[in-house]
Formats: sequence, C-alpha cells, structure tokens
Amino acid sequence: MSDPEAGVSGRPATRRSIFLIAISTLAILFGVVALVLAAYGWMHEPEVTQDPAVMRVADIAVRTIKVLLLSDIYYEPIEHVEKWPLETARALGTASSVLFGIRLLLYAIGSRMHAMWFRFTSSHHDVIIGSGPAAIEYAARHGDLFGKRRAIHLAEERAPTSKLLATYARTGSLKHQLRSASARNAKRILVDEGDDADTWQTAQVIAKACPKTEVLAHITDPWMRDRLSRETPVARLTPFSYAGGAARQVMLAHPPYLLAQKLKAPAQHVLIVGFGQVG
Repeated sequence: MSDPEAGVSGRPATRRSIFLIAISTLAILFGVVALVLAAYGWMHEPEVTQDPAVMRVADIAVRTIKVLLLSDIYYEPIEHVEKWPLETARALGTASSVLFGIRLLLYAIGSRMHAMWFRFTSSHHDVIIGSGPAAIEYAARHGDLFGKRRAIHLAEERAPTSKLLATYARTGSLKHQLRSASARNAKRILVDEGDDADTWQTAQVIAKACPKTEVLAHITDPWMRDRLSRETPVARLTPFSYAGGAARQVMLAHPPYLLAQKLKAPAQHVLIVGFGQVG
C-alpha cells in the first residue's frame, strides 16, 4: 500500500501556506534588523554602563534584546543625537513581535479553522471512512485518481489538511461523524473498517442515512462479497474489493480462453498459486 501521508507531504504550496511563510519571514527579518539597529544605537548612548567593558557589553545586550519584548525603555523620550537607530529599532521590534503573535495564533487555531472551512465549502466530494487498507490507499491516491475533487477522510487520528484532502479524527457517534464530513452532500462514501463484518455493518447504517449517495464497502472475503452482492440492495450500497478488481483486470488483459485458443489447447489451464486475496 502507499504511504498514507503521500497525499499531504510534498504537495505544492497553496496561497495559505505562502501567506504563513510570508508572515514568518517578515517577522524574522524585522526582528534581526531591529536587533542590529538597537545594538548600534545603545553603543552610542551615554546612559549605558561604560566601565568595566564586560558590564558595558552585558548592558547593551540586555537593552538590545528588550527591543523584541516591547520594553518601556524604548518608549521613554530618546534625547541622544543618534536616536534614529533606536527609534527605527523600536518600530521594527514592535512589528516583529506583532507578526510573531499573529503567526502563533494562526498556528494554534488556523489548522482547525482551515478544516472547518474545508468542510463548509465541500460539496460533491468523497468521504472515506475507516483505517483499513482500502481507505488508506483511496485517500493517498485520491488526488491522482480524481483530479480536483475533494475528499474527507474519517480516520483514527487527525492529519494535516491539504488542498484536496482533509483527515479528521473519528469522535462521537457515527451520525455525528457523518455530519462532520458533510456526508449527505458527498458524491461517494467509501467504507473500510479493516474487518469485513464491521465494514458492512457501518456501510449499511451509512447507506440508510445517506440514501442519495453512492456507498462502497470494501469486503475482502470473496465468498462474503458474492453473498452480499446477491442480497436485496440497501439504497446505493455496493460491496467491492481491490483484489477482486485487480484479478478481473488481469483476466481481461490476458483472457484464458484466448491463450488456450492460441496454444490450440483443448481446455483452459489456469494455475492459482497461494491463498492471497487476488487468488
């Protein structure tokens, strides 16, 4: 299976990420320039301790660092002739502190707000439920398969929200989870709980709650999948299997009867090795 983080890591920068990078860059740039100007200004300030040299360096260092802490010493009248460095440092230090504060605030609440906005603006998207192999694979390759269509993955743990995929931690009842993923507005819901019985049970509840949405349940056991396919369908609920689909693709690409015909064999001869899902 693919790495579940493949849909998140290495993605191109979005407008949101560029905005956050710009804030951080400006905050660092303003902070560095403010420190340099503050150090230069205090070196020429008479009120700084002059002797001994160690105390002078320490005093300048403390006063310089305070430019980023919005210290009162920068808001007292500056009477020295060379006061422009301290005044400029005061302005840049204030700007740097404010930008750092905004960046920390966005870091604390920005991810959650982005997830809420992602959900609010999503429609005709895909909802992926569970942490089974099919759910993880579908989420990881969703962007490659469906282009710009969005997806919401309800998994055991929350993951960073990318441009096309949001991963939420599953909390509360299944009804609450479906509401948090805007499942009623989804185009397709894929369910894989990692266990066939749990997957089918969850899928049935979802199909009844979202009768207008296509619901796919990943069932690995061929016998169970065949039996479920023959039952009276619940709304738009369909069992499927990645392995079964792969096996069909192999058979379609290399039809046994054509091979037998080409070899002029009296019967089709297919050898299945192992007890894997494809077999």
